[in-house]
Amino acid sequence: ADAKNIHITMIAKSASNPVFQSARIGAEAAAKDLSEKYSKISVQIDWRTPREEDPQEQAERIRNAVEDGTDAIIVSCSDDSILTVAIDAAVESGIPVMTFDSDAP
Repeated sequence: ADAKNIHITMIAKSASNPVFQSARIGAEAAAKDLSEKYSKISVQIDWRTPREEDPQEQAERIRNAVEDGTDAIIVSCSDDSILTVAIDAAVESGIPVMTFDSDAP
C-alpha cells in the first residue's frame, strides 16, 4: 500500500527570527523521523511563515492552508485577537490547530 501523505502547515511568527528557524529544523527532522519509522505515512512540513512578524499575514496564511487542504496547522500566534477567527474557522473545517511558543484562546 502507498504511504498516506500528511501535510502539516507550520506558521511561526517570523522567518527572520533564528528561534523559529530552529523550530522549523526540528519540525522537519521530526517529520522525517516519523516518515522513516512508520512506512505507511509520509509527513511533510509546509513552512508558511511570514518574513517579518505580521498577524494579518499569519491569519491569511491559515486561511490559505485550509483552502489548500492541509491536514493540520501549527502556529505561533503574533496576536491572538487577530488570529483567533482564522484558527476557529480552520477547526470548524475539521483541521486540527496546535499552537507553540504563543497560545490563542
